[in-house]
Amino acid sequence: MNKAWIDDSIKTPQYALIALGFVIGATTIWYFFPAIGWWPLLIVGIPIIPLLASGNISFIRTPFDIPIIIFMITAGVGVWVAYDRQAAWGKFWLLVGAVLLLYTLANQPAANHWIIAGLLTVLGCAVALFFLLTHDFNEFPVKFAPIYRLGTWITAIRPQIYSSSIHPNRVAGIIALTLPIIGAVTYRMWREKRNILAILATVIAAVVVAALLLTSSRGALLALLGSATIWILWGLSIVLARIMKARQGLIFASLLFISIFSIILFTIRSPISTESLDNLLPGPARVGSRLDVAQAGIKLIQDYPFSGMGLGSFAGHYSQYILVIPYFIYDNGHNLLIDVAIDQGLLGLIAFAAIFFGSAAYLVFIATRPEVPHKPYTQVLTWSLLTSMLVVTIHGLVTDVIYGPWGTPLLFVIPGFALSIAQQGYPEYNLCEKVGAYVSEHKSSVKYVAIALSLVLVGLGYWFRKPLQAQWFANLGAVQMSRIELAGWPINQWDDGSNASRLIDREGYFQQALAYNPGNRTAHHRLGLIAMVKREYPSAVRHLESAYKNDPDHPGIMKNLGYSYLWANQMKPAYQILSKLPEVVQELGVYTWWWGQFGREDLANIAQTMREQLQSQQAVN
Repeated sequence: MNKAWIDDSIKTPQYALIALGFVIGATTIWYFFPAIGWWPLLIVGIPIIPLLASGNISFIRTPFDIPIIIFMITAGVGVWVAYDRQAAWGKFWLLVGAVLLLYTLANQPAANHWIIAGLLTVLGCAVALFFLLTHDFNEFPVKFAPIYRLGTWITAIRPQIYSSSIHPNRVAGIIALTLPIIGAVTYRMWREKRNILAILATVIAAVVVAALLLTSSRGALLALLGSATIWILWGLSIVLARIMKARQGLIFASLLFISIFSIILFTIRSPISTESLDNLLPGPARVGSRLDVAQAGIKLIQDYPFSGMGLGSFAGHYSQYILVIPYFIYDNGHNLLIDVAIDQGLLGLIAFAAIFFGSAAYLVFIATRPEVPHKPYTQVLTWSLLTSMLVVTIHGLVTDVIYGPWGTPLLFVIPGFALSIAQQGYPEYNLCEKVGAYVSEHKSSVKYVAIALSLVLVGLGYWFRKPLQAQWFANLGAVQMSRIELAGWPINQWDDGSNASRLIDREGYFQQALAYNPGNRTAHHRLGLIAMVKREYPSAVRHLESAYKNDPDHPGIMKNLGYSYLWANQMKPAYQILSKLPEVVQELGVYTWWWGQFGREDLANIAQTMREQLQSQQAVN
């Protein structure tokens, strides 16, 4: 094969698209066959063969290579700490696919940008059509009557193809992500008078908008509304900057701060509750429950700040350590940033934020430079990508779509596309080259800054060394404990005490944590749980009381403390806590039977007595 021909071929836009196609193919295999392992990497390697033959292979650089490496290292740690490693490996390879998509997209030349926009348009349309053709509106009704009637009509007239198990909120998240890009494609087609493509794009946009409305997702709709509001404030800041002869960025920041502060103040001072917000827009999920889940997620992060709980591990930890139940409730924390921190720890969260928000900041820098010669329609595509990032950010506050179980491959698609526009569309503003040139030019200054930062970090580490050491051991102990307690989860029954001997061996981690920090909440909480498994309820009370004083809002600590009081026959404090938990009445009925199965009639009688007291209280109320 002619080497010159290979050299010319691998430099073409078509070759970059072919490479992207192979990565999409490998990621698709990982998505539908999560247990397949590393084998799809061979597909990704096919486009590299001509590069090896030509001798032109080189590492594709982005400004965020270090955060990406850190992100993948924390993902690997997330496999190690997960209680279900098979599921964790499946998610790990999806994250590998997401990172490969980022690099492949970042390497796309400017000639391919609108082709990629077209592919995202097709993606949005495909998801919308899949939802419209499979969702059963009779089984999952929505509050808003016109939408419900339209949905049931569609269900009645369409062919029965497949019964969808995809939640409408997840569908809405993907649709909302692609909608700004679909709008940019439609705008360009009409402006260039490509009538057939313009009509097709308009039809796609109409289908996608209709599907979005039919999902009745409050989060997605409010995310689009919030993004539109931000752009209105941006435009207003431009006008005010000209009138006031002030810096536009400062004016925009001021307007944004005033708007956010006003919303928060109105929410606090007005009589509108979360229940009222639930009824503001149609939709199946409740605002209050999502806030509860997000707050619980933060509690879990505090137990695993260094390692995270492990990839795909939210479901078991949330049920076991927050709700104290042995069955499945939620598979994610309904918050993008919280879910990343839960799975991969705080370092993984920092790395993700650097990649996602850093690429957005890079694109903003390019888009707002007055001296940059923008190519035709490039600004339209740039602002549509930034809008998609805003939508993902706002929607990610209430629903996790792109890191959760369904949309993981899309995690870095928009950042990768943004980097392609910034680096390939404007090579003269390549951030990697500019940073490298700055470092070379100011070596001594950079060195002194690096030394100063290192000294500050070392000083902070030394100052907080005891709490950090305590939490490190508590984190390790919590990982070991969850692997034992959640093995084979969900088991759909409470712990029968069979894990007691294995958990005793893990107590040492928590004792070490308390030696460094006697008030460590995680250590007291977990030692209390181990004492409960050992049926040593006075010891459980002692540790859980310490944890409760540290964190009285932790649902799992509160519930376990109430039950420890109860099994220790301390009825008064048990009643004070358990009366705050409405689900306990039903659980005590199960416990009455449960203790009877193990010959503990004393505890069965205590459970029945408390159940009767709580039922009497509920009857009075």
